[in-house]
Amino acid sequence: MDQQEFPRYQSPQKPIALSQNETKYKNMRLMLLMTFILSAANCLTLVLLDMFFCLSAYTPLVFIAVGSQMATEMGSMIFYIIAALFALITIVPFLLCYIFSKKHVGWMIAGLVLFSADTLFLVVDLVTAFSATLLYCLVFHVYIVVTLAMGVKYGLAVKKEKEAVTNIDGTMDPYAATETYVPQADGSFAYSTENAYTDVRRTVTVIRKKSFMGCAVPFICYAGNRQVCSLKNGKSDTFEATGESFILRAGSSNGLVVGEIQVPAGTENVTFEISMKMGMVTNTLEFRQIF
Repeated sequence: MDQQEFPRYQSPQKPIALSQNETKYKNMRLMLLMTFILSAANCLTLVLLDMFFCLSAYTPLVFIAVGSQMATEMGSMIFYIIAALFALITIVPFLLCYIFSKKHVGWMIAGLVLFSADTLFLVVDLVTAFSATLLYCLVFHVYIVVTLAMGVKYGLAVKKEKEAVTNIDGTMDPYAATETYVPQADGSFAYSTENAYTDVRRTVTVIRKKSFMGCAVPFICYAGNRQVCSLKNGKSDTFEATGESFILRAGSSNGLVVGEIQVPAGTENVTFEISMKMGMVTNTLEFRQIF
């Protein structure tokens, strides 16, 4: 490859892959959508199947339960239909928070406040009229509140990232290596501001470990912010790079899993294996150098 055309991973480029905070924020936002969907589903399951989803809002459930009871006593479904409409109205804000939180973390904060108020309503009912069912619901509500709170945390972190990094006509690529990450003879690594590896050419191979988890979703790999390959389950790919140190990243095509590793400067070809690792909050992609 001609040196003049060779991509320099330290050059400023527009970010095209999600950071760890962005990925976690995206996962936390899904809780708002799930809350809306399961709360809406309760409008049907409670009357048709005599069951409801605990991973949902409590206020609409109260409307549905009261409407169902009145419909039975009065012998008319109109009471249930009206109650179901009121229930749907109370959960529409969760859908709006999910949609608009994509660009504005303030909507995530609003979702947290709304669900916290809903949880407070549940706690009041639990204290005044204790039941094992309400206690069981409270456990799920606490889980949702914690998840949304973490979403706010990651959302604010993403906002800071975007404020700190200017775009193309600004400054640096946030994933470019500002110093050269050089391997030492004793197996350790050191940083150097001098780069003697600019004109070196080497190949980097990335192997995706075969796994059932996430097998249908391709992993997109990036050198800095430049896409270099797309890996299906159990497949591998090789790309050419300079000898400079750079950040090798990967993310699922749906944007829900991400991981990265710093590739040290050197002259030898290198091979990395990538696999998905389970986490308490989100899954991550883990790199392991094998050659």
